Amino acid sequence: PSGCSTSKLTQPAAQRKDRTMVHRRALGGLWLVLLLAATEARRLKLESYGGKAFKKNHGKANGQALVAALRDARRGDSIVIEEGKSYYLVPQAAVTLPARDLTLRIDGNIILSDAIAEWPVDPDTANGKYFPMLKVSRATGFTVEGSGTIDGQGHRWWWAFAVHLLPATKRPLIFDFEKCDGLTVKDVALLDSPRFNLYIHDSTNVLVSRVTILTDWRAQLATQQAVMLYKAGEDLEPAKWFMNYADVTSKLLEVPMFPFNTDGVDVSGKNIVVEDCVISNFDDVVAVKPASRAFSGGPPPQNLDDWTWCTSNMTVTNLTALYGGGASVGSVHPTNEFSCVNGATFKDIELWAPLKGPYVKPDHGICTNDDTCRCLVANIHYENVQLHQGKKPAWWNDYEAAVRSKVLFAKEDEDDDQDADTTRGGKLGLILAGQDQETETARRRRLLAYYDDDVVPPHVALTTGEPTLRGVLRYKREHRDDNGFDCRWWNYLCMIWPVWLGTQQQLEPDGSGSGIWPTTDPRAIVVNITLKNVTAAGGTWPEAAAAIRFNSTNPATGIELTDVVIEADKFFRSDKWICDDDASAIGKISGNIVPEASGCIQVQ
Repeated sequence: PSGCSTSKLTQPAAQRKDRTMVHRRALGGLWLVLLLAATEARRLKLESYGGKAFKKNHGKANGQALVAALRDARRGDSIVIEEGKSYYLVPQAAVTLPARDLTLRIDGNIILSDAIAEWPVDPDTANGKYFPMLKVSRATGFTVEGSGTIDGQGHRWWWAFAVHLLPATKRPLIFDFEKCDGLTVKDVALLDSPRFNLYIHDSTNVLVSRVTILTDWRAQLATQQAVMLYKAGEDLEPAKWFMNYADVTSKLLEVPMFPFNTDGVDVSGKNIVVEDCVISNFDDVVAVKPASRAFSGGPPPQNLDDWTWCTSNMTVTNLTALYGGGASVGSVHPTNEFSCVNGATFKDIELWAPLKGPYVKPDHGICTNDDTCRCLVANIHYENVQLHQGKKPAWWNDYEAAVRSKVLFAKEDEDDDQDADTTRGGKLGLILAGQDQETETARRRRLLAYYDDDVVPPHVALTTGEPTLRGVLRYKREHRDDNGFDCRWWNYLCMIWPVWLGTQQQLEPDGSGSGIWPTTDPRAIVVNITLKNVTAAGGTWPEAAAAIRFNSTNPATGIELTDVVIEADKFFRSDKWICDDDASAIGKISGNIVPEASGCIQVQ
């Protein structure tokens, strides 16, 4: 009608349009809020996944909670072990993490259960391997950090390993990282691992920084002493002699007699830095492990540049170690996949009371086809390495006490059984009390007389096959050269050297391993090993100044020594470099070299 207003007719439609826009803006804001909430980094606690702190009997549930939290985590999330809390843990599964940029933040404590029967065995391993505390595969940007500790409670594991009571052959690791990129481990402390502490393999762009690793050497030594009695049964004399022999190491050098494989940091891959770490572990402090080609067959590469799959660009710097078994490369076995390390640098290293210093160790071949069985160890550089034998840093005791004090005892204080008490070394440490009242001076003189004069106790029947303690007191002669240098089969003192370049020394309590004075393998290719400004001073070394042992049919080349000075208060065997012959190593010598090494290196 003509009297109607057009504006009044169109007003409801305009109002509807305005309301629609308001609704759309509100929905957009809601979606933005939801999106931000979904992408905001979260702090995930184990309690949200069924975990409980301070509960010894909750280890399996805590293991399940940790895995569940890792699997639930989104990019940028952190799984948090809060300060002031302790979680007992038994692992339940390995974790594959396709997500990026996750953090495991440990400010409290994780205490690994030492109830061996509860610990799961990886069903995918042929010879039986216990699950590590945490295995992470194929993660990108994964970080472990924090001010807390992981207590491996390895004492029971060491005992069971030493007396061959474990159902599976490989004890648990603390961390096992496989095929990761952008991995970081920093600031945490790892205590008394059952086996390796930090195992990183086939990974790239890795940083290990300010990590502390400590191993209870007194408990390991007490375990060894108890093992001797355990094996002896009623015939204590051979066991007592063997324990006295072990006292040479424990009293003079303060180390256990055989290793418990408590490696500190084992790594393989590319672009890896280990820096500012403090480690005491009685085995390899840092071991640069080989990478292998993904397939076998075909001839070995002829040029170094063609070994493209090797562990490479590896740097270890500012490392402090007490009672360590070497700044190591290897072991590297000749294989049909051509295991190799090509590029590793150790710089600014301090080793206190070490079992070994620089340690480059190719090993015996593991091959199905001998014609294509090789390994490569190349471009290894040691610089500014100091060995202080028989000493520890003045600050060490306070430092270790402070680190260990971080482990909080569970509030639910269950009584340990008798076995748990003894396996922690308290009673085992007293097992020999009162058996021998000699003065320390007399004891050392008597024990070193056994060693220096090559005396074998008369009750060890070498002429009638195996001696009384089968596999323990076997003294098989493996090597004696024209100079009279020899290492007996079970002479663990012959594994303690300032410098060892050559086939790995390895002898497990069950007799497995390459041996204490192993044969050399010509299938190992060794090229360009440099020692620059390497010094050893003070203390006692039970053998000689250094050993270099490669195969003369395929000698190591490019061996360079610059300012290598190895001195001591006493070398019990020799103050010289020891080698099988002068044809197994070729290289250069410059600067101040003490003792003279030209008898073991053909100088170009």
